[in-house]
Amino acid sequence: YSDAFVSIANSNTETEYDSENETIEIKSITFTKFDRRSNHVVFLLDKCTIKERILKDDPTIGVMLESFTLPQIMSFIDLATKNECVNATAILLNYRSEHYPEYDGFAAFDDLLLDDDF
Repeated sequence: YSDAFVSIANSNTETEYDSENETIEIKSITFTKFDRRSNHVVFLLDKCTIKERILKDDPTIGVMLESFTLPQIMSFIDLATKNECVNATAILLNYRSEHYPEYDGFAAFDDLLLDDDF
């Protein structure tokens, strides 16, 4: 994308990436033109980073949740609870209840048959 200047730092001094554990850090992105393409770049970067932000228990995830579907929100809730990310879990649960009030958390258990002995 020619209308953006990107500053990147990586853990490898080589130009070739040879490991799936390779990390890069985007230090900054400066757009010379704001349009649909630049907005899309930012959107994709947000989508790429949300799981890491949840794992860091970053409370700023709330501002980006509108771009995700209910199944994605549910997977984020699962990720946050399994990793004991209290702030992220609270934000995700609150977002789900505010934006999907029709969601029935117990619907997943509707198909379970209860034994008559109970």
